[in-house]
Amino acid sequence: MLSSRLRSVGSMLGQSSRSSMCSTANFLRTKNQLDNVPVATYSVLCRWSSILRSNADDDVCVRGMCTEKKTWNEALRPKEKKSNIPEEYQPEEVIDKTYHVRDLDLPKEILTQPVKDLGIKEQIVKLQKSGSFVKHLFIGRFDTDFLTYPEILKTRKEFDKVITQCEMIERTFKDTLINPKILKEFGFDLLYRWTVTEMMSVFESMGSAMVIKPMDYNYKQEGQKALKNTAVIDLIKHPSLLSKNHHLIFDIINHNCLSFSAIEFSDNETLRSKMIAMHDDNPDLKIGWAWSERALPFGSADFIDWDSTAQISKDGSSWIINGSKNRILKGDYDYYAIFCKTFDYSEDEDPDWLARDESIPPGIAGFLVPKSMIGVIEDDEVVNGLVFQKIKFDYLNLPANDHLLIDPSPLGIRSQNIQAIGYLGVSAYILGMLKGLMKDTYAYLTKERTPLLECQTMERILCDVTEKIYTVESCLYLTSQAYDSFDNVDADPEMYLEGAICKIIAIEAAHDSLRLLQSALGSEMLITSPAIDFINTLDSYLNNTVFHRVNLGKVGMWMAGYYKNPHIRKLRLGPFFPWYKMKDLVEGLRLLKGVKPKLTMNLCGNVHPSLVDQANELETTVHEFGLAVEWVLKRWAKSSIRRQNDLERAAQIALDIYTSTCVLSRASKAYCDASRNADVDRYLMKNVLSHNCLRDRKLFDQMNDVVDDSDEFRNYYIHKKNIEFNGYFAQSGLHKIRY
Repeated sequence: MLSSRLRSVGSMLGQSSRSSMCSTANFLRTKNQLDNVPVATYSVLCRWSSILRSNADDDVCVRGMCTEKKTWNEALRPKEKKSNIPEEYQPEEVIDKTYHVRDLDLPKEILTQPVKDLGIKEQIVKLQKSGSFVKHLFIGRFDTDFLTYPEILKTRKEFDKVITQCEMIERTFKDTLINPKILKEFGFDLLYRWTVTEMMSVFESMGSAMVIKPMDYNYKQEGQKALKNTAVIDLIKHPSLLSKNHHLIFDIINHNCLSFSAIEFSDNETLRSKMIAMHDDNPDLKIGWAWSERALPFGSADFIDWDSTAQISKDGSSWIINGSKNRILKGDYDYYAIFCKTFDYSEDEDPDWLARDESIPPGIAGFLVPKSMIGVIEDDEVVNGLVFQKIKFDYLNLPANDHLLIDPSPLGIRSQNIQAIGYLGVSAYILGMLKGLMKDTYAYLTKERTPLLECQTMERILCDVTEKIYTVESCLYLTSQAYDSFDNVDADPEMYLEGAICKIIAIEAAHDSLRLLQSALGSEMLITSPAIDFINTLDSYLNNTVFHRVNLGKVGMWMAGYYKNPHIRKLRLGPFFPWYKMKDLVEGLRLLKGVKPKLTMNLCGNVHPSLVDQANELETTVHEFGLAVEWVLKRWAKSSIRRQNDLERAAQIALDIYTSTCVLSRASKAYCDASRNADVDRYLMKNVLSHNCLRDRKLFDQMNDVVDDSDEFRNYYIHKKNIEFNGYFAQSGLHKIRY
């Protein structure tokens, strides 16, 4: 009887001899349709397979299965392991998961279903916090709250739901879900109602799903055959490279992170409730994001230079807006969220710290305007396959109750916070792409180039990419969870600079990782060029990295100049304040000689005890950064914001401090939670901190260089001579013409 069963199974599989037994055992282990095969038959097959292949895993699979006559599904079910902790003291999810199942042995089936949030948005405890972490760095302060890595998911069940949903998106988005109608049916137009962290997990899964894998080089659509030696031709048909799909991805980010996030964060509760009800009745409702006024070569103009303005009426019941906007993603919109420069604040919005300044800086006010009220709507330009449009509006009179979306705030803090959610969405999508490429690279090397895994050069390359991905992930989710945790109703947290940093490091990590992975895969990686093109498109969306770097340095230096004005005046007027000047010189000389400053911020008290050295190193960098900012202000005074090289250096140091804070906070949480990979978190964190600190030391020296012996001094003359000789000043060595 047993032999007849074996013969029938072997004939059904079409295998014979050694491969027949191995394939049969694996087949029985994974297929549900053979549920009625007795355990004895399965045990014999697995044992024969283990003898032929010397595979210990098969022995593990059949251990303790030969005594009872059960179906193999019942026998394969893992036995529960009793815990030493009484059940009444165990969390509910621990009781449900007292055994461990290997995913490779039992692949689980995930149903394609609409995406849902966990319903925890209203349960999150809000922390009242004002100001910006990055701005505080420029004035020598450090917000230790960022060393506590936030966590909005409290139970294992919540985590499992998020992971299962992300796996579903990764498996089905590219081929099934990437259709506007299907996406709405599956709830992708309602992500703005979720927490920012949950929304970012969806965008990350979308990026991972759309990445081009090595096995996709001969990608074929349904009903077509993949031809050999036509990889490049077939690659063009891949969903990730179609322009309409690019537009759809940007539409999802624009809809959830920008337009409807402005509705969700609106200060006008009446308008908010009205628009949400309209969206429930009409899922096709679309709102255009009208922010940019493109004027600079590196991106749109800063809001201080906007031509579009908003003025409030004398009775305060209405607003008059005038101007134009461009770089609006083309679409058939019902409304436009228009943001304009304004100097009209209410008494509550006018902060005390602006009273000392003679020139009050402008702010931003946001308005929701129907399409019918817009004067001119026309196509603007096409960038990398993305089509944009521009609008013009002339002195529109808008009643505040019906149209004021975001209240005016000094320096546009509230409006820029919403814009930064778009930065996070782009960063999350790029993070998914990088993680997908990394996973596929390891799969390719494991299957096709196993010896390379023992190569130290390959080890360094892959670990460099891992370090970059870890940094982007740490910054992204710390920033997104800060959005969920900080109270934006009774306080004014500033998160837009932190969001800009996430976009900067994501874009730069993508370019560096693609270059490194290209060197690892060689000719097998044919996707470098289209991937870089798409990264460039993501970079140009919502301003590029050059703009964000300059803006980060400019805003931070302005903040430092304002707060440190009395201090800088005393330093510049040294003869009138000799002891003050002497103290500053002594402190500067100690720093230049490598003497570490006195640590007074107590960062080490906010991390795990095993990470004290890294916390002290970070605190030293923060202290030195404050002194470097003073050097720049002392040297250039009011013209500091025009010294772009120093601004970029200051921006890079601030960026490094923020990324170091994020990875240190994450590693500390891993140790405190006793994560099984906490040691690897620590290794990665040490790499990030050491690399950042080495780079920052060099930048400190450059910021303190003598003007006549600096890069700027030499670059000025080289650049002028290149212009004189139409591009390159030096003549070829083959010419016998003396200079």
